[in-house]
Amino acid sequence: MLKKELRSFMLNELKKLSIDFKNHYTQIIHNKLFATESWSNSKNISITLSTELEIDTYAIIRKAWEQGKNVSVPATDVLTKSMTFYNINSFDNLKTTKFGIKEPDENHEESKIENFDLIIVPGVYFNKRKYRIGYGGGYYDRFLPKVKATKISLAYDFQVDEIFVEDKFDYPVDTIITEVSEY
Repeated sequence: MLKKELRSFMLNELKKLSIDFKNHYTQIIHNKLFATESWSNSKNISITLSTELEIDTYAIIRKAWEQGKNVSVPATDVLTKSMTFYNINSFDNLKTTKFGIKEPDENHEESKIENFDLIIVPGVYFNKRKYRIGYGGGYYDRFLPKVKATKISLAYDFQVDEIFVEDKFDYPVDTIITEVSEY
């Protein structure tokens, strides 16, 4: 299968999940993330604002704020296929993109990516070699090689298998955390 087909297949599978399933397994995944050394040692986290199909990141962001961590969220530029990261300390002053993704507006302070020590990387489908299929824009594949921070993706275990083979433009994460395993 091509990446486009795999992405479409997995997005359809994610749409079928019950709220009970998502809530139960998301809590397990969150707890596993919070137990990592990467989380404990981080001061500056980059993370996206999740959509309804993704592992909830709003609870992760709240936990980061409770622990005094700095949280940066990307805003995308579809013309340049790039991201600019902004510090957020509340869920106020967010805008919704045409894709339904919440992002910081221009009233937020820009983050310095060299300060990131943990990046929570979104994805739709993963292989056990820690490569991911995202939403197709290539934003993270272009961004990840520029930063030295620990890169972690969160997924349900059924999102991880060996069906796809990465290509030269793909960039792996350091760890994938699921409710069952860490890859």
